[in-house]
Amino acid sequence: MVEIALSLAIIGFALVAIVGALPAGLNVQRENREETIIVQDANFLIDAIRNGSRGLDDLTNYVEGITNYVTPIGANGLPSGPTVTHGYTNTEYTIDGIPQSGSVLELNRITNGYRIIGLLSTPKYLFFTPQGLQPYRPIDQPVGGPFVSNYVIAYIRALSGAAVEKPPQANLDVRDLSFRYRLIAEFVPFSNVNTNWVDFTAPGLSTEEINTRSNRWRMERLLQANSLELRLNFRWPINGRREAGASFQAFRTLLPGALTNNPAKNSSDAFWFVQSTTYQNPQ
Repeated sequence: MVEIALSLAIIGFALVAIVGALPAGLNVQRENREETIIVQDANFLIDAIRNGSRGLDDLTNYVEGITNYVTPIGANGLPSGPTVTHGYTNTEYTIDGIPQSGSVLELNRITNGYRIIGLLSTPKYLFFTPQGLQPYRPIDQPVGGPFVSNYVIAYIRALSGAAVEKPPQANLDVRDLSFRYRLIAEFVPFSNVNTNWVDFTAPGLSTEEINTRSNRWRMERLLQANSLELRLNFRWPINGRREAGASFQAFRTLLPGALTNNPAKNSSDAFWFVQSTTYQNPQ
């Protein structure tokens, strides 16, 4: 009997250790699953943005809302006016929290993939040029401003993951419990430039060196106007108050081509797209 009691005590201690380690193992499994979903979604979104995709209407089943915080920046590099908040959902379009109506509402509700990809492709900086707001700095504009700064945030239910969470699932409880994340999309001009290569103020420059730096400066202008750096920053999980958890992952890639917002289609079109086979000559 004494031996049986000792055996049961040993087994009890082992079970306590196993039960204590079980939550840690489940947490690791959940974190690995979430990171896998983020990687899969990031690859899909990067390809869609790189190709300027306009027909991915299935995204309306996953993108719950997109917000763009627009801030004007003056010549001194500081905000020159208040930040204007543009909110986009499937049913609403708001400016500083005020719902819009009529044609303005219909032109901005995210009811198709065209508008979703168009908003996620919004340039982080838009500079004032004779052709309107453009994602490259004019030649005669000094570094610092003026320009318009965009800060785009999207709240998305995972595109990958368990099939039971995906459309046509109509159970709101199941959909509310599905994995969500917050995505910050940034499109910035390629800026990996050594400014010493284009410094015309250095003492003792020969005519030949000035010509060389002038040519280099023109090459850098073309490179900046036709090379875009895309940054996708993910934060998860998202709770009921749309607060992001501590998990974070960032993706960066360099895209060739130019950005367009199709002004011929609609002069007030807020949606931008990458044109990988189109190149522009900055003026």
